[in-house]
Amino acid sequence: MIINEENSHENWRQDVTGSIIHQVQKQLDRCKVVAGIGSVVSDITKFSHSYEEAIHALELVYQHGSASYMVYSSDLKQQRKELIPFEVEKELVKAVKKR
Repeated sequence: MIINEENSHENWRQDVTGSIIHQVQKQLDRCKVVAGIGSVVSDITKFSHSYEEAIHALELVYQHGSASYMVYSSDLKQQRKELIPFEVEKELVKAVKKR
């Protein structure tokens, strides 16, 4: 069996994130904890890219009512390419409302 190192790392991040969110959720009564997680970066100049990924993942959490977190992955990256960017969608909705 061949294990892709990147997929293994993504699975590890998802497991750790899920565990942390679950523990925090147990501590906060009547609150829902949600999180979007971006890529791990080792260069501060790439932090803004990771932040954008985290925001995208968080948007998807809100679209899936049962989700409490999402870790940005290669699968989400592909989905993101297929979606209309949020700012474009926002402008389209604004234009339709004006009519």
